[in-house]
Amino acid sequence: MPKLIGNLILALLLGEVRPIKKISIFLVREKKCLVVDPKQSGSLSVIIQTLVLKDDGVEICFLGAEPVQTDYARVVYLVRLWIDLMKIISALIHYDITKGVQREYSAYFVPHQTVD
Repeated sequence: MPKLIGNLILALLLGEVRPIKKISIFLVREKKCLVVDPKQSGSLSVIIQTLVLKDDGVEICFLGAEPVQTDYARVVYLVRLWIDLMKIISALIHYDITKGVQREYSAYFVPHQTVD
C-alpha cells in the first residue's frame, strides 16, 4: 500500500479528516485547481455555483486516471470516501512528484451520509 494511502487511512481512523462544513480552503482567494469526483459534480453545483468558483480563480477538473493538467500550484481533491479514489489520488500525486512538479495538495472526503 502506498504511503500516502496509508496516511489517509490513518487520518480517517484518528478522526483527523475535517467535515466538509469546515473547509476553509475555498475562502483563500488564490488560484487553485479543484479536482472533483465525477459522481459528485451534481452535488457540487447544488452547493455552490461553478461560475462563482471560476470567478474566484478556481479551475474545475474531474478526477480520472489521467494526470491533472493545470498550471496552478494548489490542487484540491473533493471526492467520495472510497479506497479506489484514494488510490487514484495517490497515483496522480506520485506522478507529479516523479515529473518534478511542485504542488500543494489537499484532499477532502464527502461522507456517504450527513450527520446532524
